[in-house]
Formats: sequence, structure tokens, C-alpha cells
Amino acid sequence: MLEKRIRNFHERTTHALSVQTAAQTATMVYEFIGTATSKGLSAAEADFMVWNGESETDRLSEAETVICANYSAPNFTNVTGKNGQKRTFFSVETCHRIASLQSWLKAAAFSLFIASCSNNRVAEETSDLMFAGDTVTVSAGSAVWGQIVVKQAQIEDYSSEFRTVGTVRPVAGKLADIAPPFAGRITQSFIKLGQNISAGSPVFEISSAEFHEAVKSYFSALDADRYAQRNFNRQKDLMENGVASQKDFEQAQSDAYIAQHELEQAKSSLKIFNIDIASLQPGQSMKVISPISGNVVKYNITLGSYVKDDAEPLAVVADLSKVWVAAIVKEGSFGTIKHGDRVEIYTDAHHEKIIHGSIYYIGEMLDEETRSLEVIVECDNSNRDLKLGMFCDVHFLSAPERCIILPATAIMQQQDNDCVFVEISKGVFVLRRVTTVSAVCSNDVRIINGISEGENVVVKGSFYLK
Repeated sequence: MLEKRIRNFHERTTHALSVQTAAQTATMVYEFIGTATSKGLSAAEADFMVWNGESETDRLSEAETVICANYSAPNFTNVTGKNGQKRTFFSVETCHRIASLQSWLKAAAFSLFIASCSNNRVAEETSDLMFAGDTVTVSAGSAVWGQIVVKQAQIEDYSSEFRTVGTVRPVAGKLADIAPPFAGRITQSFIKLGQNISAGSPVFEISSAEFHEAVKSYFSALDADRYAQRNFNRQKDLMENGVASQKDFEQAQSDAYIAQHELEQAKSSLKIFNIDIASLQPGQSMKVISPISGNVVKYNITLGSYVKDDAEPLAVVADLSKVWVAAIVKEGSFGTIKHGDRVEIYTDAHHEKIIHGSIYYIGEMLDEETRSLEVIVECDNSNRDLKLGMFCDVHFLSAPERCIILPATAIMQQQDNDCVFVEISKGVFVLRRVTTVSAVCSNDVRIINGISEGENVVVKGSFYLK
């Protein structure tokens, strides 16, 4: 459409300008606008002027004279300049007719030039390529052969992989905060920082009025239970010999039952604090013990200090032989991982060392703000390379599977479908739809279906066949 408008424009005006010179004419017009304006011409007058072949100085002087002298000319005027060359100046009337062309004249002329080049190229390529539906035939001497790369599809081991970040945490149940169960005064410490202790080992001793009262209640319940059991046994013997009354027997039986339950309740109160009841003595201080085996990783015990029952933990014991790495996995990636997949951990402290782990747990709750999921990786930490709270890089590697792998450059989009060109015979290519899964952190694509092993696929330069 643009070509037709420009052709009509030249036929109606100068008659001397052909379509082939449209690009030159448009370029000269737009280059002249700024210069002519600086010489005193208005932008409107300069915009409507076209000339052929004169020097800039010559055409500027003639422009001022001719436009003024022929301001009301009916169409256009041919004028011979000082150097003997002819110029064509559009009149005001003609200028008004072509004013609508100002904004796109230069772009349209340039488009004609490109179209001319493109037509030549199409003419050349058409002779090298033959199209029949989704099939393309490339002639033996075509230059297209130098632009495409064909690869034979092979089934190989493939592991999907991606990288993210994570934080080192203790394994659940392998870290114990040891705090005082009662308010009292610290009388003794049995540990030191970094010490390896076993489950049940004493950590510190505290003298507490509340603890003494609990111990007193336990021994009172113990004595009451013993008395009630002896009385019940005596009434039972008398009952069997016909001496005791039924009422006395039933009362002794009830007292024994109540005393036994009160004793069990007192024991339960002490067991909450990991008290060894068998070694408990009236008036003794309370020994707080460690519930797990591990290393003392925090120590804040001061002998003689008074602590409350809601005080911060005085010691922390952790089993760090294994640790967890909590990795943040984006929504688009966690579909490629599963429980048990191997994982590689990298830290700033050990740049070149790979710490191996495996997926222990894949979270079920997605963070709505970050669109990510927490994935727990369990790692062996016998060498203590991983420290609690440490940031690290997490490299997920899925279990290898056998499939066809192609570079991403082989895939083309056609109507929202993934397609590739398959060479069915020498020089004959067919466009085929495929199902793919893209790797998260590489340029490879896994082919689910659409291509069989041994087929030749265009992996580079496919757009030369379209």
C-alpha cells in the first residue's frame, strides 16, 4: 500500500522521479529541513520542497528565491540553478496535497528499499527451498546447509538440576534447651562448653524451695500409700477369718486405692523434670539432666546466681553428627524433585568441597508472598563442616533417567506448540510437534515424546527452514 501511494504521489507531481529514486528524494527532503530553517525559511516551506542533484549551498539560495517568487504557482516549477542543473520546487497548492505524507515519507521510502532487497533474497532462497505444507526440501547446493546443524537423537542419562540457597539447622529432636524447672539458686555445674555428654548426664544443680516442696509431697504420698496398703492387707486377712466387718474392709480398700493414685501423681510431677526418683533423698538439691546426647554448644551457668523458672536456657546441648539444610525452592522448580534425590551443598567456608546430602522432606505449604517452598536436606556432618545458621548454596540433582536430550535452540514455537525440524531423508525436513520439559539451569531440553532415537533433528538454524 505504501509503495502504491508513493508511486501515485510522484506520478501526480514531478513525473521525473521514479520509484527507484524515492529513497534518495525522501532522504534529501528530511536532511534539508533543519538547514533550510536556519537560513530563514519556515519549517512549512522547507518541508514541502524536493530537489535533484544540486549542492547544498546552491539549493539553499535557489530555495529562498523560487519559493518566494512562485508562492502561488498552480502546481510545481522547474528552475535552472546557477550550476545549470534543474530543480523541481513544489508549489503551495501541491504542498497542501502532500502534507499528509510528511510523517511517513522517509520511513515508506526506506521500506521500499528494504522490500526491494527482501524480494531479491526471497527470489534467491525460493530457488533453494521448496515448501509443501510442513515439509521443506533443501537443494544440494543451497547456502542454507551452511546455516543449519543436524544431530542424531540419542537416549542418554539425564538429571534435572537447579541451584538455590539454604540455611543450616539442627535435626528436629537433636537440640535441647536446658532451663531451670523451678526458681532457685545454682549450687553446682557438671559441664563445660564444648563437652560431649550422654543422655541423662547431670548439667547443673539448683536449690529450690518449690523443688523441696515437691519432694516433700512425694515422700508424704509415699508414706500414705504404704500405710494404706498395710491397712488394706490387714482388713483383708480379718475379713477372710470372719473377724472384720464388711464395712471396715471396703473402707480400707478405698483408702489404699486413693493413696496409690496420689503417689502416682506425685511421681508424675517429678518425672516432668527428669528426676531420678530411685535416688531421690529428702532435702536434696535438684540435679537438672540432659535429655539427649551431644555437645554443649551454649553455656550460661553462673554458680551462686539466682534464676527464675522462666529464665533463658542455661545450657544448650546438640547432636550435630547430622544436620538439616532448609532450602528455599521456587514454585517452578519443586516439581522436578522428589524424596531421596541427591543434593550437593557448597559453603563459603569450604569453596571447593562438596558436602553430599539427600532430600529428607518436601514442604506442603507454599509461601504466598515469595511463591517458594521449604525443602529439608539431611547431610552427614561428622567433620563439622556445617555450622548452625550457616548460609550455603544448594545444588539439587534428580535421579538419572533415560531420555532424549536436545539443545534449546532446536525448539521452535508454532501456535503455542513446541516443534522441531526432523530430516526424514537427505535434504527433506518435516516440522514435527514435540512435548518437552526445559531444564531450570541449563540450555538443554528433555523430549517427552515426538522424537525417536536415531532420528536426525535440526538443532541449530531451524528458522532458515521456515
